[in-house]
Amino acid sequence: MNCQSCGAFIVAQSSFCENCGASIPAEPRHEDGPASDRTAPPYAEAPPYAEAPPYGGVPPQAGPPVPAESPRAGAVPAGRGVLPDSPIRLGHGEVLWRRYEAVRLRNKKRGIGTLYVTDARVVFYSWATGRGPQGRSQLVQQIKLEEVRGLTAFVTNRISTFLLVLTVWFGLVTLGTLFSLLLPLTLLFAVLTAVCFFLLFTEWAQRGYAGVTLQARHVSDSAVTFGRVPTGTAPVVTLLLSPLLVFVHLFMRSYTAFDVLFGQPGKDSEDVIAELGALIMDLQTQGTFAGQHWGVGGEGPERSRALS
Repeated sequence: MNCQSCGAFIVAQSSFCENCGASIPAEPRHEDGPASDRTAPPYAEAPPYAEAPPYGGVPPQAGPPVPAESPRAGAVPAGRGVLPDSPIRLGHGEVLWRRYEAVRLRNKKRGIGTLYVTDARVVFYSWATGRGPQGRSQLVQQIKLEEVRGLTAFVTNRISTFLLVLTVWFGLVTLGTLFSLLLPLTLLFAVLTAVCFFLLFTEWAQRGYAGVTLQARHVSDSAVTFGRVPTGTAPVVTLLLSPLLVFVHLFMRSYTAFDVLFGQPGKDSEDVIAELGALIMDLQTQGTFAGQHWGVGGEGPERSRALS
């Protein structure tokens, strides 16, 4: 501050001017302030919070900052919360890499077994529709990718022995009736022979199996396994039992999800043989960095039809 008489600079809290000797009047006392505030210099008070204050945008006297409201756990994008064509939920951030129709019943509408490979696990899911009052049955097996230590996969295809023998038998009878000049019977057995021969090239004659076994680390039993290797049943036993059970198999049998485990090869069984081992190995060693090679998360010729 300056002296009111000579204008010289005066040190704060001085009672007289060192230049001219004039006395300095005391500062007025605040009505509500303490005694120590009587000679306080007239400094302006600090302005209120005009800019972003410290402590994360919250004044110290306001308490800790309030966290932002997190989205609901059940709010998942449509079509991304479960594995396709199944009720199995995906984990947080889990991405589907491949889906294989690995095994099925003779009639696809009655049951299918699907093998899913994500960036975290391998899942096998099978379902079968019931017959009459029987309800739908389901089965699921899964194993973490990091726990897979071995893989076995197989696909077998053959034709029905019973249908093949029946075709040959009708053919021989047709020739016998022809040589005997029994033309009506010859025509009848010729038609039956043609029908059986045609069925040999359809799904009715297909008898095959497909399966996968994934061995887990530190576990003697397999975590994911389906399919069975055909047993060497004698053809004579097959011929004797098949006619007796044909009515039950065609008209009365009901299926469960366990029947799907030992069903026929699906449309993607050959793809399981070709790429499942390499896919699991890449996911175990390279993780999501192998996504470009497998066409995951981008457009390109290698994009899986299972992800389309």
